[in-house]
Amino acid sequence: MLNRFRSTSVALILLAASPLYAQSLELGPVSANLTHLFSVGAAMRMQDRDNSIVGKTNIEGQFDLCAADDCVSSSGDPAPNQRFVDAAGFYSVNGDNGNLNYDQYDLTGGAAKLTSDFLLDFGGFASGFVRTIAFFDRVNTDFTELHPNTTFQPARTQ
Repeated sequence: MLNRFRSTSVALILLAASPLYAQSLELGPVSANLTHLFSVGAAMRMQDRDNSIVGKTNIEGQFDLCAADDCVSSSGDPAPNQRFVDAAGFYSVNGDNGNLNYDQYDLTGGAAKLTSDFLLDFGGFASGFVRTIAFFDRVNTDFTELHPNTTFQPARTQ
């Protein structure tokens, strides 16, 4: 597995080191320059999931932690809120997508990017510059997200 990973890494680095491609055109005082740069990159999760930063209601066994009373009391009883405070995990579920959808050594991104620059110069009288960027992330295209707590959403969404 490690040798295959190293071979793939070397291949990606060599591919990512593609040269810049440029075209130039001059017609009297008018000049045009078109430049392209192609690059690829990848990102991999290196650590295991840490349940201390997963939202409390996204941890197995705690999906219904606040179902009965929203972990709030209107009578002054601190027990519902204390139950939430004492439960394992983080207070918010807003940052859980990355932590729940990728395991250790999963690719979290694999993008190819093309940057094109177009420069037009009218002999010092006027000039213009346009840059376009296009990218494609194969890892996250049509990615299916995992939602362990299905109280308000399906288990998987795309």
